[in-house]
Amino acid sequence: MATPIFGLGLARNGTTWLENILCNHEDIVGAQHKAHWGIKESYVCENIQHWDDFQDDDQFIRFLELYSSGDYFKLVEGEKDYFYQNRPEGFTEFFLELMDNYARKRGAAYWTTKLDPAFYRNPELLEMFMDRVKNRYNEIKFIGIQRDFRDVLNSAINMPGAEWRKRSLSREVFAIFNTVQNAHGYNMINQIIDEHDGLKLQFEDLTDNRSIAVEKIVDYLDLDHSEEMLEDHYLPNSSYIGKKEKVTLSGWEVKLIAKHLFSLLHKENISNGIFMSLVDKLLDHLIPNNRLIHWRLTKLEKFPDKYKENLEKKGSVGLKRALFGDEDG
Repeated sequence: MATPIFGLGLARNGTTWLENILCNHEDIVGAQHKAHWGIKESYVCENIQHWDDFQDDDQFIRFLELYSSGDYFKLVEGEKDYFYQNRPEGFTEFFLELMDNYARKRGAAYWTTKLDPAFYRNPELLEMFMDRVKNRYNEIKFIGIQRDFRDVLNSAINMPGAEWRKRSLSREVFAIFNTVQNAHGYNMINQIIDEHDGLKLQFEDLTDNRSIAVEKIVDYLDLDHSEEMLEDHYLPNSSYIGKKEKVTLSGWEVKLIAKHLFSLLHKENISNGIFMSLVDKLLDHLIPNNRLIHWRLTKLEKFPDKYKENLEKKGSVGLKRALFGDEDG
């Protein structure tokens, strides 16, 4: 049985880049496609919360028929009939079996996915998930990545399709919200790394000296060196692709939010309290369930022109370029 590698990180911190680097090693597999900037998000935590009862025939059929039509199942070469014949207890068991089967087909020693950041807001669910993972595997690997927080905020503010984040007042409110979320997430990531003897990298490790960072990764995983891990096969999921200018936080915003507030909240006893309770309630209203299953591959195959048009309307310049090329030169 292959060993799982869980990538730990938050949005705009380099987790996609890290996962793609891992998958460049011949002994590591993950769900990848250019429609997802390489590695596909698995959303394990949110899927666990969404799908109720695999013992109910109707619910299990509804789940499997829907999930098997989506990108993730296709990218890891899932077999629908296999799961009808070997019904799992719930989504956790389904997902782990799905990834084990994929690694087995590819003859890989490891499979990898991002640990769903929603777990950081649900410590009890994370504990339950990890207990099941530990019962299944003799060994589990954790590799975390964090980025200078001011760069995280500026990148998040410049995300395509989120022009409201750049406006005054909206920018400050978003920055405060993002600060709370990241401070708490970093605390959780550090705790997981410490408890499981994981490997922690800085985003700047990859940008400044990638070869040294890669050596740390292969040493941690006890794998042979791979030159492929020094190459990129997918475009970066950058907030600045196709932009002539970017919006950055002003001096007082950086000092008040990115420095003092982040430093204050980067303490477990504070960030686990009332702030995260408010964040949880807000995210419950903001996060749509329709992101649990993506059909980007089907859209590319069946409706490419319409999909391209939709990307243009949403301002997703980078993804449009990744899928359809740089037509503007």
